[in-house]
Amino acid sequence: MNILPSPYDFATARVENRINELFGVRIGRMARWVEKRTTRPSTAGRAGLINRWSRRIAHRFIGARPDLTREQVERTFEAVYRFLAQQEDVTVVVRASPRPSSLVRQQNPKYVRILDEFNAEWKRKSLERHFFWSPAAEQSDDDYLRDGVHTTVSGQRTRALVLLPTMLEAIREHQRTREQGSPAIRTS
Repeated sequence: MNILPSPYDFATARVENRINELFGVRIGRMARWVEKRTTRPSTAGRAGLINRWSRRIAHRFIGARPDLTREQVERTFEAVYRFLAQQEDVTVVVRASPRPSSLVRQQNPKYVRILDEFNAEWKRKSLERHFFWSPAAEQSDDDYLRDGVHTTVSGQRTRALVLLPTMLEAIREHQRTREQGSPAIRTS
């Protein structure tokens, strides 16, 4: 099994969430539509200028809020880790969360610092539980779709090629452990 703990839900803030708090879900949906349109990579000229200014004005005067708190995300991953650590005959590979695109970094300047702290913390927790840890793939903006969040086919391929050696190591260890007749040692 492989899992990917990510700080994305608490490290990225959206105007829609703040509008939901202030004005309700219906107005929040309209704000989401506008935010999606202005989140697209800015183009040169007037359209790009309008996109950049719309986002700045909304963030400045309305504010933004993440989808979840850090505590909510960490509690969820802690519960998943506890559950997986108690399972017999399960090998777990945890993947480091990859660096975001320049678009996400531009919209969330603190994201890289939060990501580095988050990956370091979850790597430590993963190794404490004897889970395998796979590093994140180095990716460029070409590996992301226009939204700057989701990866292209080549971006997925890059991630898979980085994950593959760790998966093979985990499979070999799992087979070796089964041949010896004892489940892998886990700490909960």
